[in-house]
Amino acid sequence: MVVVMASAIAAAASASAGKGVFKYNRDNFLEDRTQRMRKEFAERRFRVTQSSLWREDVRHFVSLTERKMSIYLLVGVLLLSFNVNLWVEGRLPEETPEWLTMGMQIAIAVSFLFLLLSVWLAMHAAVAAQAYQTRVLTQLVRLPIPSWEELESCRTAGSDFERVEPQQMFRVPFVSKKQEEIAARHAQLPRIEEGGDEHGPSAADFLDERQQQAAHPDEPAADPWGLERSGADTYELGAHYGESVARLRHIKLMRQAAVYWQTYDAFARVSMSVGTNQLLLAMSYYILGYALTQVRAPIAAWAGVSILVFATFLLAQVDLTLSLWEKHLFHICLAFGPVVASLAVYRWSQHSVFAEQVADLLAPLAFISHG
Repeated sequence: MVVVMASAIAAAASASAGKGVFKYNRDNFLEDRTQRMRKEFAERRFRVTQSSLWREDVRHFVSLTERKMSIYLLVGVLLLSFNVNLWVEGRLPEETPEWLTMGMQIAIAVSFLFLLLSVWLAMHAAVAAQAYQTRVLTQLVRLPIPSWEELESCRTAGSDFERVEPQQMFRVPFVSKKQEEIAARHAQLPRIEEGGDEHGPSAADFLDERQQQAAHPDEPAADPWGLERSGADTYELGAHYGESVARLRHIKLMRQAAVYWQTYDAFARVSMSVGTNQLLLAMSYYILGYALTQVRAPIAAWAGVSILVFATFLLAQVDLTLSLWEKHLFHICLAFGPVVASLAVYRWSQHSVFAEQVADLLAPLAFISHG
């Protein structure tokens, strides 16, 4: 009788202890799953925030071209207005030699052509950049809004505790092994190949939690119950700086897309540089025709031409990156035409037969600088 009573008391004590241990582990499980759900929602928010930053990167990438092109358009239109004013209002005196008038008209026409081309190229570059920005934002760089299946996978039912190992259900704290060790020992299912990529989830993403963790046996579990794998490879998580930014997918996409408008951007700048150079050359001819042939002020004419030539040097310094000898050669070519034209007009202004013959010989050499 005593033995029976002792056995009954021991059984009751064991049942009570088992119940307490079961309740302790179940409460821990539900608390861990609640924290896991909060973590999943926080992860979703971080991923959406990261993707929003990437979309801002795309806008900043394109806005640089758009702002440059708006400045090019403004400056190009102003230069075109100067060009047309010089063409219409800048009449040379009647006694101006024909070759000087022709040189001025050629320079104005070439300047008008290149400035108009610069405006057209800048407009096309801005339109192309905006078009590719729209395509990238609407088709390629999207916010990672979770699907219904992904939201459903964040939810944990109380009955899910029945899927853990019995040793985990009745683990005695501070006595038995840790939950991580028990879960690792039972995670022996075969590996499942992944089929997804950065564009969407794979079929393995919709397995239950223990199967997902078992599909990656080489990766340590992210929770004590062995139901979650690490999310360290989540593409949208993490901060990127320096060279790592260049390896991001949206940056590579924008660099590939930039090929379709950077050529227009570059040639718009080249056309504006050539058009401005020819406009300054036409103004040099105008100064020579007015100040030297009509006013008879050679020093004033040469001073004006020198200032304009120096302005072409400054533009070349800003627009071109040349070696030292290339820079000197380029400056010689820029100054050759105005200098020769100044000498030709000066000789012609002396109104002698020999001086006019010398001027006629020098005039063709001045036109070489137009090329």
